Amino acid sequence: MKRLLYAVILALVFVLAIAPIARADAPMSADKVQAWTKDKVSAFLQKYNLAYDDRDQTLAEKLAGYQQLAKENANYFGDKVNSFADKAKTRLQSDKEMSEAQIDKVVTDLRHRLRKLELQGELSRDNVEYHLDKWWRQSEKKGATASAKWQQIQDDVKSTFAAQKPTAWYQRIFSAGPAPSSGQSIDRWLDNVRSQLVRAKKLSDEQVNQVIAQLRQAVTIKNLNKVASPHWYERLYHRIEKNAKLSQDQLESVKDDLSKQIDAYKIFAVDYAGDKKDDAMAWLEGIHHHCGKAMDSAYTWYDALLQKLGLQAKTKDKLILNSDGDWKKRFDRYWQSKHLEAYRRLGYSEAQINDMKDYIQRTFTNRHELKQSSKIEQVTDYLKRYMQNARVQTSAQIQNEVNKIKQQLEEWKAKL
Repeated sequence: MKRLLYAVILALVFVLAIAPIARADAPMSADKVQAWTKDKVSAFLQKYNLAYDDRDQTLAEKLAGYQQLAKENANYFGDKVNSFADKAKTRLQSDKEMSEAQIDKVVTDLRHRLRKLELQGELSRDNVEYHLDKWWRQSEKKGATASAKWQQIQDDVKSTFAAQKPTAWYQRIFSAGPAPSSGQSIDRWLDNVRSQLVRAKKLSDEQVNQVIAQLRQAVTIKNLNKVASPHWYERLYHRIEKNAKLSQDQLESVKDDLSKQIDAYKIFAVDYAGDKKDDAMAWLEGIHHHCGKAMDSAYTWYDALLQKLGLQAKTKDKLILNSDGDWKKRFDRYWQSKHLEAYRRLGYSEAQINDMKDYIQRTFTNRHELKQSSKIEQVTDYLKRYMQNARVQTSAQIQNEVNKIKQQLEEWKAKL
């Protein structure tokens, strides 16, 4: 009898120990936050890159409220990701090809990749399969894989994640109604925000739909660090005011309602993703942005000076494309700024976008291959067929996209 009692107690202890990680990790308690000093509150807000007024005497109180909301946000995220990652870990452990340390490392990496997709509203079967394949190939290079279990893990994708339903481009752009339930975690969070806007009774149904549509587009950007920053809020509220046709009073009401929800979401999402690289990338992007502006000013001054002297200046692009590494960096920046977010909004999946980019990079392995007109035609023909098969845009729109890419490639070719 005593043994049975001990067994029950041990089982309860085990359940209580793993229960907190069954869902997304919860942030610290709001009570502790409320007792923070002003400097500590400011440091916390800066860490998460949140917009705030330093003169606000109620920041600690507001932050305590954000922490409570952030804790509640954990209810919307993590179930599928944790279930899949835990199953993958069990399969790898059963194969005994890898050490426990290796398994922990690769599963942590897998969980992080899937959480990023989840926060971007991209946790569909094709996206998971694409990222899972990249994860597996990288693990193979490091010698940390259990090949016998690979097929089983792939099968788990099909049983865990739903296939992405194709959506016509015009439905995404012109639909004013609420998006159909996609089963994405981010949409469950947005449904909660929608309910609060409806309860406030300040907006029409159509205005609520437009606010939610703009909010979804804004919070699912790839760089999570930008969410809830001052510039990010400025752009979001501008688009909301324009697309939802809000009066000034309505806009102020929406700002009050959304800022609490968004700041709480940002705190939760950063901790949930657990991506310390984002902070470093945000810092680097800031450096690149300011350096880019400084370089633009320097080139403008330099060109003006040479023109006065009757000399011809070299273009920036000639200087940028003086090595294969520079060509790859330039192409990455071009794709990121011109195509990545645009294609997402049109309805292309992450896997489709990556396929198109990867094909271009495979075709032009170095800058000198840009000189080959046949390769440029090869790339544009492939992209055109790929987009037509995807059935996301009209034929005219596809041709327009292909023409833009061809024009850019031709410009780079001329500057080599």
